[in-house]
Amino acid sequence: MPLIPRCSWLAVTVVVMLLVALWPGAALAEGHWRYFPETGCWVGNEFLDFFDKRGGLDIFGYPIDNASTEDGLSVQYFQRARMELHPEQPEPYRVQLGLLGQELRGSIDPPVPANRMPAAGDRNHRYFPETGQVVSFAFLDFFNTRGGVDIFGYPISAQAVENGVVVQYFQRARMEWRPENAPRYRVQLGLLGQEAYTRRYGAHPTPAPTPTGLATPTRPAAPPATPQPAPPRVAATATTGPGALAPTAAPSAPAPAGQANDVLTLSHLIMFVVTFVVVVLVGLAMLWKRGALQDWLAHRGGGPPAGSPPSATSEDGKWGRGGYGPVA
Repeated sequence: MPLIPRCSWLAVTVVVMLLVALWPGAALAEGHWRYFPETGCWVGNEFLDFFDKRGGLDIFGYPIDNASTEDGLSVQYFQRARMELHPEQPEPYRVQLGLLGQELRGSIDPPVPANRMPAAGDRNHRYFPETGQVVSFAFLDFFNTRGGVDIFGYPISAQAVENGVVVQYFQRARMEWRPENAPRYRVQLGLLGQEAYTRRYGAHPTPAPTPTGLATPTRPAAPPATPQPAPPRVAATATTGPGALAPTAAPSAPAPAGQANDVLTLSHLIMFVVTFVVVVLVGLAMLWKRGALQDWLAHRGGGPPAGSPPSATSEDGKWGRGGYGPVA
């Protein structure tokens, strides 16, 4: 392979390798994060992936605290849920939703009597033998179309009225009937994450400004929660109606260590351009030192190669001294 094409391919290879190394989205070695100015909190890494893939704001609401360590687990509280990281589990069960419905309600209703069990093919009612409860009508439609057991867990209560709202508790959620809303949002999930955080820590959260990973320093000690039977380890896939923003919003917060964006920043772009120019200049210097660049320029100009002996086309050849015409 000629020297110039060989060096050109080398320069291109080096530039491509540098671009891949500098592109933040190519390898998120230190994590990826998103800031929520509504509450002044950061969501990152596996929790952010779970947030985006399992429903976002509709299912979880806004984060109300940065990720922290609770009872030996990395957790993060949202308005409607608590995410928990279980690194010992395989994908897609490393991130799971906490059993907030069970924790807050504290009990499971007795099973419905046999004479109230719906038929197996009833489309408006469904009996859950795991907990002995029945889910009906709009709540059942919501359960079936928004993720089922994966997102809600099993029902642990019958329908009841709380503060003038018809509700039903599940292991991981509380469904609420809001007939005044648009049809899509007449069934919503309650703000169990916010309620559980307040019950455990006694106040609205004050997020730390600079999380460095999924787990930040452990919060102050709190009384252990009442043990509850765990449901099968499942993932979550659902959406609910828009959530009310309850926590006080923080105006701003610095980015956590290791934050990465999905596009090149100005500093990365400058570094790339400078590196590219340096590579090109070094390559040209090497070519000049070997004489290849002079040969290429002479070839392009129609002259003899650099360092070649005099010939018929040289200064003393048939074109005569000075090259103004043939020798007489």
